[in-house]
Amino acid sequence: MRAKLVGFMKWPVWGRYGRLMVVLSLIGAGLGSFATHDWRLELFSHFLPFYIGAILLGGIFLPRWRMGLLLLVTILLVQLWVALSADDTESKRYIGPFRAIAMNLLVSNTEYRATEDWLLAQQPDLVLLTEATPLWQSNLPVLQRAMPYGCAAWEDSPFGIAVLLKTKPLSCEVLYTEPKDQLFPYLRLERANHTVVYGLHPPPPLGEELAAARNRALLILAQRIAAEEVAVIVLGDMNITPYSPLYQAFRHDAGLREVGFAGKATWSPMKGLPVLPLDRALVRGLVGSLSLAPYLGSDHRAIVLDVE
Repeated sequence: MRAKLVGFMKWPVWGRYGRLMVVLSLIGAGLGSFATHDWRLELFSHFLPFYIGAILLGGIFLPRWRMGLLLLVTILLVQLWVALSADDTESKRYIGPFRAIAMNLLVSNTEYRATEDWLLAQQPDLVLLTEATPLWQSNLPVLQRAMPYGCAAWEDSPFGIAVLLKTKPLSCEVLYTEPKDQLFPYLRLERANHTVVYGLHPPPPLGEELAAARNRALLILAQRIAAEEVAVIVLGDMNITPYSPLYQAFRHDAGLREVGFAGKATWSPMKGLPVLPLDRALVRGLVGSLSLAPYLGSDHRAIVLDVE
């Protein structure tokens, strides 16, 4: 062991750092593959693109490992492709142009005017707001007059959620993944053309209890969405990346496909440097395109879904 350590220390400094990057990235990717066994292991699964980049960068300084690195990177790239690919095998229905925006407002965000002006300028048919507090409700008067229909659970917590529409839906209801305690609301509405829209904001996996609640929520939602017999749109801050095996199971069980590139980062801890793709748009039976908004005081970029 000592001889190996001495040999390692004789490597050029970049070689040592490169080898360390490769080893740590492989450990992270390996731990993430056991995401279904423990919430802490699942946290490692969200950084798959970073692992691939670190291995490629570290491999530059490891000529003796080139063949092995090529094989390992290939395996990880296959995992990445599976995570980001969309199942596009079903036939689609044309329902007419429809624009939906999903935006995590952020409880502490005070950019009320800029947010409202931007939302109005996009001329959406539907706006889904998460982290929707009573304070935010009182600071979006023009938007609510322009979009007077919908339903909401405005809450003084990160779990408030609201949907606003220009035209009256057939139905709109606030539901809960923990109905006994009325925790973790989500929205289900049915439009006049019978398309069903779900607005989601499962809890973040910040500890064992919240991670378990999020996983239960994904199971409940997958079952309910799968039972819908009409075209479906699912929007929201999912608090999980497409690289997680748990998210891939949700998407498969619900019978949904991603709209756009699933790896577009929408969340930034620094409100400007995108890191993780947490905000999603998924559909069944429809065709759509996805674009991202600029940061408007929140740590999330809004997503803009245009459905044909």
